[in-house]
Amino acid sequence: MSKAVKEKDLVFAVIETPAGIRHKYAFEPKYGIMRLKMTLAEGLMWPYDYGFIPQTLGDDGDPIDILVLNDAPTFSGRLLDVRIIGGILLKKNGVKNNQLVACPRHRKGIALKTDHR
Repeated sequence: MSKAVKEKDLVFAVIETPAGIRHKYAFEPKYGIMRLKMTLAEGLMWPYDYGFIPQTLGDDGDPIDILVLNDAPTFSGRLLDVRIIGGILLKKNGVKNNQLVACPRHRKGIALKTDHR
């Protein structure tokens, strides 16, 4: 893949839960804001940025989940343009709840671990 990723190869991701924190946030459409959904046990934290792809619908009735591999955490509510690099097949309570795996789009002058060289 060339460094110049084409716009058609990108999707938007809304980050709900950034990496490196114990709290799990979820977008609350009724209020248009993130709400605290749960807190992990002491000593545990989310390893990656988690969120969803807006204006999509997964088999579970929620927007499609996305896990973003990034060199540093972002923040809750952040809109990122990302490149899909894979997927994880999951079931939650007997319902398909697959997640896409993505990395941020390449930006000139900023090197990321997920950049192709």
